[in-house]
Amino acid sequence: MALMERLIKARDNGELILIDGGMCVFHLRRDRQLTITEIVSTRKGAGSEMLDKLKKVEGAHSIFAKCPAGWKSNKFYEKQGFELEKTEEQPAKKNQNQGFFSQEEVGKKINCWRLTLVKKKRASLGLI
Repeated sequence: MALMERLIKARDNGELILIDGGMCVFHLRRDRQLTITEIVSTRKGAGSEMLDKLKKVEGAHSIFAKCPAGWKSNKFYEKQGFELEKTEEQPAKKNQNQGFFSQEEVGKKINCWRLTLVKKKRASLGLI
């Protein structure tokens, strides 16, 4: 799917944030995980402003994002209270956005970040 088609679909689904100096495409899954699929910030403070909007999405229990391990953006997620859930290697498979990954991209480390918005309640055993 081309970029413009993805943006139109996100807008139509209410999953697009556009602000001065920033754009974020996200998806709220049935399991209540809000996944950031694309985020661009060209102004200081725009990332935090978009994150504040994401935190207010009704029904979201957590926010999930992936970021290449070597990017400075990882500091943003850490500073905003995200926890590094895992680091994975970029697989040699088709990327839904750009087609097949280049040889340079395959095997690179990707950090997976999660910000928990709603703490899960522990089930009680009902024992006295």
